[in-house]
Amino acid sequence: MAKVVMSMVVSAIAVSLVAVAALLAGKITISLAQVAIIWAVLIAGSIPFCAMGLLIGSLVSGSAAPAWGNLVFLPMIWLSGLFIPLPASLERWVVLWPSFHLDQLALGLAGVDKFRFMPPAIAAAVLVGVTVVCGGFAIRRLARVG
Repeated sequence: MAKVVMSMVVSAIAVSLVAVAALLAGKITISLAQVAIIWAVLIAGSIPFCAMGLLIGSLVSGSAAPAWGNLVFLPMIWLSGLFIPLPASLERWVVLWPSFHLDQLALGLAGVDKFRFMPPAIAAAVLVGVTVVCGGFAIRRLARVG
């Protein structure tokens, strides 16, 4: 549990730095209330990724876990279409990645319709499912192995 809380603290710092930089640069075209909603969703949204990281850590050695984490998380971020538009042949696969659902949840709850492709309830359900499945397997694995 301490690792999850620490991850949320680090997420809060990172999201805050990006939001402050964007506000100072004058590049945010949404209200401060929408920024606050997105900020809160992104911090709470770190929990499914913590569960995924705990699962990876429970399956591999401590020295191999960072490499496996990078092999999972970096392609997931790029293939979810967060940074660059994907070719049409890859667009239908974005729904496989939790990072896409976190993006859709944050935009949906903040009322940003421009880049939203699914209802926030579905995105939230997927993230809860990822948390339960990955967290459950990690807890089970850690209880067995130690």
